[in-house]
Formats: sequence, structure tokens, C-alpha cells
Amino acid sequence: KPLTSRYDSFTTNNNNDEDDEDRNAEREAVYRFTNQDRAGWTNWDQTHQHSVSFLEEINAARERQGVAEEQQQQENDTATTDTITPSASDDTTMKKSSNEHLGQSQQQQQEGRLTHITKDGTSVHMVNVAQKAVTDRIAVAESRVVFPNHVWKALTGASNDDDNSNNSPLDLVGPKGPILTTAKVAGIMAAKKTSDLIPLCHPLPLNSVNVDIALDAASQTAIVQCECHVTHKTGVEMEALTGATVTALTLYDMTKALSHDIEIRQTCLIQKSGGKRNVNKE
Repeated sequence: KPLTSRYDSFTTNNNNDEDDEDRNAEREAVYRFTNQDRAGWTNWDQTHQHSVSFLEEINAARERQGVAEEQQQQENDTATTDTITPSASDDTTMKKSSNEHLGQSQQQQQEGRLTHITKDGTSVHMVNVAQKAVTDRIAVAESRVVFPNHVWKALTGASNDDDNSNNSPLDLVGPKGPILTTAKVAGIMAAKKTSDLIPLCHPLPLNSVNVDIALDAASQTAIVQCECHVTHKTGVEMEALTGATVTALTLYDMTKALSHDIEIRQTCLIQKSGGKRNVNKE
């Protein structure tokens, strides 16, 4: 019979002895059960139970293993206690040293952390200065521009025979205009635009920007200093550095027609005050 008809026969006539015999015969023919299979069905309660003596042996072995592990643990504890038995003073010293080390470690992490990087190190962000105090902050940065001999003489107005010419550098006009004055104006404009150039800088309402260019004849160097002043929650060192850098770049641009051997050197912060950390390299 098809399986469906056998199933129907079973569901509708499950109390009929003749149907049960027919169904058993069909199963024998389809699945070909062996004598071992039949023995398993009839003796399942005997073949799946352990003898009492076997279970007793298992339990006894477990107890012996538990006792051995407990003894081993006691021996280990005793050995540890005998090896390290600090006194009260030693314990206090160890705790103090540990706390000091932890404090130093936390301080180093805080001081050494890159504040523009998120704590998980996966992104960048602008530092939140909402909780900082408003203070008067000043920063001074310096940049140096070194000129070849003939460019220096053209810049300072000195002739080959007279290095002490009375011509003022501010009076010197190049093809692009007054050299030093243009460089100063460029530095001031750059300081005001720092947050547009450096992506994570805060826009600051600068109180003042002053750019000074000193000419050192001995080294044929223009020494640029940019001083920025603000009353705010964050400092102005980036504004001072940007102002000094762009002033130096403008000096290069205004004189590069004479030489490409002009060098911009030593751009650095030389003074900073009003914030958490003060700097004074003068």
C-alpha cells in the first residue's frame, strides 16, 4: 500500500487487531527489522541500566578525586603563605607606591593624550572648551627667513660699497609692492583666518595681532615675530604660528624674483601665557 493509505488505516482503525497485524507486516517488509532491533525494543529497560556495583565504583572514584584536589589546594595555599608574609609597614609602603604609580600613570596619560583624537582613537573632534575659564591669553611665535647676499642687499637698500645705507626697508618697493609692509598685512590676515586654515581650531575674536620684522645684518636674516592677544577660553598659539608663517611666506613671495635660494627656518612658539601651561623661550 502507499504510505498515505497505511497512515489513514492506522488513524481510523487503530483499535482493530487485524489492522495492527497488517501494519506490522508492512513495516517488516519496508524497513526489514533485524532480530537485534527487536531485542532492543523488548529489553530496553535492561540494556540501558548499569549494575549497582558499577555505579558504586563510579561514586567512590569521584570522592577520591575530590579529596585529592582539596589536599592539593591546601598545600598550594600553605606554600603561598609561607613565601610571602608582608609586615604591616611593608603592606602600607606597597599600597602607597601602587597609588603613586597609578597617579603618575594617569597624569602621564592625560598629559600625553592627543586631545583632538577621540578616546577610542577612531576619529577626530574639536575640543570642548565649555567648562574652561575665560582668561587673557597671549602667544608669540617666530619664523626666520634667510636671504642670499644679493637679495639681502636689495631688501635692505644697501649698495655693494655701503651696507649702512639710510634707505628704510619699509620704503623698498618691489614688483609686487612694498615688501615688508605687505608681509606684515598678510600675517595679520592669516592670524584672523587661522580657524579656516587649521580644521580643528576654534574661531577666536582676537583682541589684537601685531607682526614685527627685524632685520639681522650679521646673518642676513629677517626675524618675524607675530603676537596675538585674546580674552577667551582657549589659547592663541596657532594664530601666532599661522601669522608668523604666512609673513615669512609672503617675504619669500615678494623677493623670489631675485633668487630661489631663500630659506624659511625655525618657525616655533616662543611665548604663551594665560592658559593651563605657560611657555617662555626668550
